[in-house]
Amino acid sequence: MVLVFGLTDGLFGQAGALDASFGFGGIATTSLLLGYDKASSVAIQADGKIVVGGTSQNGTAGPGFTLARYNADGDLDLDFGAAGVVTSNFGGSSWANAIAIQPDGKIVAVGVLGYIQLAIARYNVDGTLDDGFGLNGLVTDSVGFPVGGLAVAIQPDGKIVAAGGGFFARYDINGIPDSSFAGDGIIEGIDMDIRSIAVQQDGKIVAVGSANFDQLIARFNADGTMDNSFGLNGFINHDFSIANAVGLQTDMKIVVAGHQGWGNFVLSRYNPDGMLDSTFASVGTVSTDFGSVVTVNAIALLPDGKIVAAGRLGIFSDFALASYNPDGSLDNGFGLNGKLTTDFGGGNDEASSLALQPDGKIIAVGNANFNIDSDFALARYTPNGALDVTFGLGGIVSVAIGMGTATVTASVLQPDGKILMAGSILHGAPGYGSEDFFNRFIMVRYNEDGTLDASFGSGGIYLGFIVGEGFDYGFSVNALAIQADGNILVGITSFYHPGMSSGGISRFFPDGTPDTVSVSFPSCAFCFSGVNALAVQPDGKIIAGGQVNSNFVLARNNPDGTFDEDFGLEGVLEIDFGGYEAGSALAVQPNGSIVIAGETTQNNSIALARCTPEGILDNNFGNGGKVISPDFGGANDVALQPDGKIVVGGNLVLARYETNGALDNSFGFNGKVDLDFIAHSLTLQPDGKILATGIGVLARFNSDGTLDGAFGAGGMLITRHRGIPVNKLRRPPTRRQNRRGRRVGWRLRRRPLPFRLGNGCV
Repeated sequence: MVLVFGLTDGLFGQAGALDASFGFGGIATTSLLLGYDKASSVAIQADGKIVVGGTSQNGTAGPGFTLARYNADGDLDLDFGAAGVVTSNFGGSSWANAIAIQPDGKIVAVGVLGYIQLAIARYNVDGTLDDGFGLNGLVTDSVGFPVGGLAVAIQPDGKIVAAGGGFFARYDINGIPDSSFAGDGIIEGIDMDIRSIAVQQDGKIVAVGSANFDQLIARFNADGTMDNSFGLNGFINHDFSIANAVGLQTDMKIVVAGHQGWGNFVLSRYNPDGMLDSTFASVGTVSTDFGSVVTVNAIALLPDGKIVAAGRLGIFSDFALASYNPDGSLDNGFGLNGKLTTDFGGGNDEASSLALQPDGKIIAVGNANFNIDSDFALARYTPNGALDVTFGLGGIVSVAIGMGTATVTASVLQPDGKILMAGSILHGAPGYGSEDFFNRFIMVRYNEDGTLDASFGSGGIYLGFIVGEGFDYGFSVNALAIQADGNILVGITSFYHPGMSSGGISRFFPDGTPDTVSVSFPSCAFCFSGVNALAVQPDGKIIAGGQVNSNFVLARNNPDGTFDEDFGLEGVLEIDFGGYEAGSALAVQPNGSIVIAGETTQNNSIALARCTPEGILDNNFGNGGKVISPDFGGANDVALQPDGKIVVGGNLVLARYETNGALDNSFGFNGKVDLDFIAHSLTLQPDGKILATGIGVLARFNSDGTLDGAFGAGGMLITRHRGIPVNKLRRPPTRRQNRRGRRVGWRLRRRPLPFRLGNGCV
């Protein structure tokens, strides 16, 4: 997360000028977590708190809905979600484009799911999903391709109006399509992208947008039919601008804002019948030249009749705002001759939404870009256009939530309760073209309370390179382990060498600095193709598991990184199952024996092996120390029960083995439980119950393999969903309803074997 603040003192000098005595030129930055984030919409609660909706991307999960809530002073509201932020990924890439707050304080967000569906989510006041809305808080409809929902409004009766790419829809308070609106709740095939909507006092709905770069305005009756008393059969078409925002004055006049080509802010005002209002800028339309490329994304109507519009200015852009008097002339008491810009210290800053506080202060939200890093950005202005110094630090707050090109692939809970995560970030290479990128290694450590550990790295983050040949370019982070002295071990696979991959272990000191003496010691004499698992024995020796020569491999290093020659052959044990296989997880038994689990292409099987503490295959386990379970699909994690039984989680399967390697017939069906998700991680509870996690799934099983009905819904907690259950449709489904009413199943993909290019050594 990156907090970026700009400080200004509106009492001295030019309004909105940065105070050079603060930070660096008036801006201070605090790095917390790198990310790509974009804020699209803002709304103000009755208590003055500020809710911002948008999108963030973290790791491989893809972009997701993101909400952040701020106190009136600009600090994140710690009572909302996780430290003020809520992120939701609903079974695919999703973007939140607009939000609205219901009278009861619940928050509605609309956007797009998977590039093809309208997505609506409703959150409780504390940021949790409202399970009384749709399916666990989410409604999807196969309309709006490809942009989904772009606008939302709450009617006085609580019904939710959503619109976007060629559609208009209304839902009741439970998220069910409103059959009193257009017959089945949805109008499709509208020849415009609807970007903003507003509900009139009489229930009519005004929508603005564009088609073929023309400004379009439409008005619908409360039942979804076109209002033929407005414009021409309910439509107004102006071919000189693109409309992105609409506002309704108390006298029922309609204000529309957009931009003319890429050059000017454009505002138009219409009478209730759709005719241009000649009292506004003489002809009903005003065009404002900012002297550069501009876009207009939002407007706010002030109580005194003034109008504020916001967007961006310039190719390397800043927030741009303009204020207009009720007659359409520029408000010279606002900013500089009615206009102002705000730079967040990077490039490509853009305001996407405006909100007006009861005291007349104006909040603009959008995104601020810093190289490839894009953050939520907020600025608050006084009615005269000066940055409000009581908000954030100097009127500006920028918060990063995720990183579109960051991938966290390993985590570990330290003995002191701190949480360590590691992965990689794709960065542009300084001094080269935008096509030149390289991986950088990242570790983040959190305290038990979820705050970043300031004693680690830089403010809780280490971002840099892994010392060692090939580890500064193409690599993956597969495993983490903590030594008794607090040193951190990182299991790496490198793809640096042409035609081959290699693996090794890097070590960092407890404060996050690299151990440049013993760092990057190789894991075996003839080198891994990838290190996928790590464990530290009670005596401090280090076990690494993975793949070499298409086989399982185990290696043991002394605490200083040298090979333990008392293990296997010069510290290495290679295990051949007769196919193409790789070890993915390992565990050390109390007697020092080591269990490694993974997969083999031989009959698409789980593969298990156990060796003695000396690195010799254990003949008391399976067939010569090896076990193959055909058609089990491969293993991702392994856990040891106190009675010595071995639990394996894998691709659509959970299995348990006796201490001798035989399947445990008291578990599931002959030792196997079929899953409808991929089990990536296992945790054994003290009471013998088993927790299995997958993408968006947490399931708990009793010791006999049955789902624990006292946990979640029938033993499972599902956090990623698609579709509306058919039983929530009010009438027999039409063809279109069959498309949107069908619950879409999980899209499963077997975990691939580690990438093997050859047998190179580090």
